[in-house]
Amino acid sequence: MTRKKIGVIGVGLIWQRVHQPILAQMQDEFELVAFCDASPERRAQIASEFPGCPVFADYTELLA
Repeated sequence: MTRKKIGVIGVGLIWQRVHQPILAQMQDEFELVAFCDASPERRAQIASEFPGCPVFADYTELLA
């Protein structure tokens, strides 16, 4: 099965408490490939958690 690629827009509390734990259990089905958040602190945190994944401040850059 080919994994579906996911770009995450917003890595705040809902991401941390709901989406991230669920996607961690579904690694065979989904691949996290990019992130976006307006907060420089959250961008830095997610970049350290997922090295090699691009992290954007503007969602239109992620979608491009």
